[in-house]
Formats: sequence, structure tokens, C-alpha cells
Amino acid sequence: MIKKIALYLFLCVVTQVYSQDGLEDQATENLEETERYLKLVQKSYKEGNYKLHKIYSDSLYFISKKNNLTAFQVKAMVNQAINLNMQAAYVEAITLYRKALIIAEKIPNDKHTQTLVLVNLGNTYNNVELYEKSIETMKKVLKNAEDTKTPDLMKMGALNGLSISYSALDNEKESLVYANQVKRIAEKKGNESIILTSLNHISNSHYKLGAYQKAIETASEANNYKYFKKNTRVKAWLLVNIGVANLKLKSYNEAEKHLNQALSIAAEKNIEEIIMVCYENLTKVYQELDKKVAFINAEKKYNEIRIAVLNNQKKAITDELKEEIKAKEKAILDQKETAIFLSEQQKTILWFSTFCVFGLGGLFWIYIKRNDQKNTIKKTKREVDGINVITEKYKNSSLSPEDRISFKQKIAKVIEEEKVYLNHDLTQASFAQKLALSSHHLSEVLSFEFDTNFYQLINSYRIEEAKRLLGLPTNKNYKILAVAYDSGFKSKTTFNRVFKEQTGYTPTEYREKMNKSGSTL
Repeated sequence: MIKKIALYLFLCVVTQVYSQDGLEDQATENLEETERYLKLVQKSYKEGNYKLHKIYSDSLYFISKKNNLTAFQVKAMVNQAINLNMQAAYVEAITLYRKALIIAEKIPNDKHTQTLVLVNLGNTYNNVELYEKSIETMKKVLKNAEDTKTPDLMKMGALNGLSISYSALDNEKESLVYANQVKRIAEKKGNESIILTSLNHISNSHYKLGAYQKAIETASEANNYKYFKKNTRVKAWLLVNIGVANLKLKSYNEAEKHLNQALSIAAEKNIEEIIMVCYENLTKVYQELDKKVAFINAEKKYNEIRIAVLNNQKKAITDELKEEIKAKEKAILDQKETAIFLSEQQKTILWFSTFCVFGLGGLFWIYIKRNDQKNTIKKTKREVDGINVITEKYKNSSLSPEDRISFKQKIAKVIEEEKVYLNHDLTQASFAQKLALSSHHLSEVLSFEFDTNFYQLINSYRIEEAKRLLGLPTNKNYKILAVAYDSGFKSKTTFNRVFKEQTGYTPTEYREKMNKSGSTL
């Protein structure tokens, strides 16, 4: 009997040991897999493969969350937000950073992960022009840096952010101080990626100080580093710096060359902010070189992307202000809950403070409301001014109001009956020729009678055609690219953007919703 009990106990112990060993082996395996994905995330970003960077970031998030590896989960969220940042999705990026920071703060004795979130959040504040907030955040990073696993890397990130903030606030001397500090640390560490980043900011400061040749020379130093051969975000910015400095020096062909090189990288990597800056400066270059068609195309693309980026910035700033008010209100509510433990005098002070904060909050919202009213008035004034500008522009026109109405009917008839909008190569000039009109007169009729321009009108017909194609049951598995081409669009990117602008949905979302409802949205 005793032998049986002893044997039983022995087997229990052995089973427990093996079970524990199995759990430890599994945990080790999970950790190794997670570390492998983190390395892939870092490698893809360093190489400028931002599509792959997003895929690996999403995979890292899934694996780390599944295995309860919180620090890795936060790092995955940071990388997801970095990817959103590059696409100018600032609201989503800031929201994700905030969530990551809440998780990071719950990890015991881990300043590193918290600081990692803060340094990236500070960079996003710069992107939405909340420079003072970025400076405040980056100074927290510098304070925490020594308590992290990579103090030099954190310092460089913070100093780099401070350089951007002070440059945006037109304090170029202060900006240069921080950028040169970054360069010294990066050279000491042999980190070529960050050396190029510092060169970018130093070059930009020289440009803003009017030292255009020095800006070109500084940016051109990047050619000395192997990392510059890779098509990355920082390479695109350095090329932009060389391009805009050449523009100032009236070397227009050099400016065009470098700006187009930057644009090519930015378009490949889908970096909206750089695309916008390139088109903005290319319009100036093409105007100087008298390249009229290129100028019109660049100006159109610049205006389109500028509106999208500004809308993202505006929404991010508004959301950030709302979050600050929520935080203050929460602090007040927390104080109210503890008020029962305070003396009568303390209660009086607390309620007075509460009244003041809510009063300020009310004043803030009144200010916002009045500001919105002002913006509405300004918008209305702009519309009236726009009508006046159109009237002034065409005041010497040979077209009478009757002529414009007649051409309006002819334009509608040609578009609807001949479906000219399906022609990928349709231009305003070719369409005007078809109508026996000058391009100028066509523009006049479109402005007065359609309240639009040529491309907006044609694209509205193309979107209606796309909606029709997406609604056909036979086209259920039809590729979106094919729908774009069959609707008259040359580019899937343009198609997706215009479709979302006009319908509020992506083409894929539209088809899915229409298939469910069985009718046109």
C-alpha cells in the first residue's frame, strides 16, 4: 500500500514537472516568435518597405496580444500608428498612441515602453502643428531617457522632435542646436538613418534662414552614406530640400529633377505630406519653365491632397482639445467624489474651482461656436467673392447668357449620349474642340452654368458609371481596378479617392452595402 502511494506521488511530481517544462517551452517559443516579428517590423521600416511594415506590425499586435506579451503589444501599436501617421491619418494615430500609453503605464517598472510611446506621440503633435504640446512631450522623453533600455535612441528621438518644433515656431537657431546634437550622437552610434534625419533638419533650417547653397550642400552630404541608396521617407525629404533650395536659386531644371525624384519615392511609399509639398513646389517650377499642362496638373493634384491633409490636421487638433477638456472634467469629478472628506472651507474652494473650470469650458465652447459662425461667414464671403471673381474674369466675354445656356444643353447632351467621360485621355482642350468652343469659353460655361470645373464634372459622371457597374449582379466578383478603368479613370488611386469623396464609401464598401440592400446607395 505504501509502495502504491509512493508511486502515485512520484508520478504526480513527474507529471507536474513535465507539465511545467511544457508551459515554459511554449512561453519561450511564443516569446521567440514575437521577437522575430518585432525584428521584421524594424527591418521593413528601416528599408523603407512601409506596406510590409504595416503587415508585420499587425501580425506582431495579434501575436503579442494573444500571448499576453504587453510590452510587445504596445510596440506593435506604436508601429501601427507610425504607419497611419505617414498616410496623414493623424486622428487615428493619436488615438492609437493614447491607447498604447494607457497599456504601457500599467506595465510595472517599464519606463522604456512608456517613453517609446511618448516620443512617437510627440512627433505626431508636430504633424498636426501642436508644437507647444510636442515640446512638452519631448522634454518628458528627455527626462525619462536614462531610465530606458536605449537612452541614446530616446534622446535622439526627443531632440529631433524639438528641432522640428522650434523650426516650425521660426526659432531656427534653437532648432539647429537640437539637430546638431542629434547628428553628434548618431555619428557616435554609427546610426546612418538618424544621421540622414539630422542632415534633413539642418538643411531645412539653413533654407529657412536664406542660406540656400548651404542647405543644398548639407542635404547633399547624405550621398556619403549607404543608407541614402534606399528609397525611404528621409531620402524623399532630403531631395525636397535640394529641390526647393534650387528653386530659390532659380536653378529650375535642377529643382524639377530633385522634386520629381522625391515625388516618385513619396508616391511609391504613399507619404501624403511629401507628395503635397512636391506638387506645391512643382507648380512654381512649371510656371517658371512655362510648362502649362504640367503646371495645371500639378496645381490640381496639390489642391486635392492639400484639402485632405488639412482636414486630417483640423480633426486631430479638435479631438485633442476635446480630450483635454474631458481630462479636466474627470479631474473635477474625482475631486467632487472626495469632497465629503474635506472641511467646509476646502469644499468652498473646491466648488469655486469647479465653477471656474466649467465656466472656462463654457467660454471655450462659446468661442468655438463663434469661431464656427465666423468661418461660415468667411465661407459665404469666399463663395460670393468667388462669384464676383468669375464675373470679373469673364466680364469681357463674347458669350451672352443665352449662349451659355445653349452650350450648357449641348455639353449635357454630348456627355450623356456619347459618354465621352469613358475616354481615359479626355482633356478640357479636346472636349472644347468637340463642342466647337475655345477652352476658355468652355471654362466660362462650366463656371456659370454648372458651378464646377471640367474635371469635377467629368469625374461626377465617371462615379455614376462606376456605381452602376458595381451594382450589376454579374459584376459581383469584378475587380475594382477593372471598374475604375471601365468608368474612365486611368488610376485606381484617383478612382478610390474621388469615389470616397463623392459617396462617402470606398468602392469595395459601396459594393458590399449595395449587395446587402439590393438598391443604389
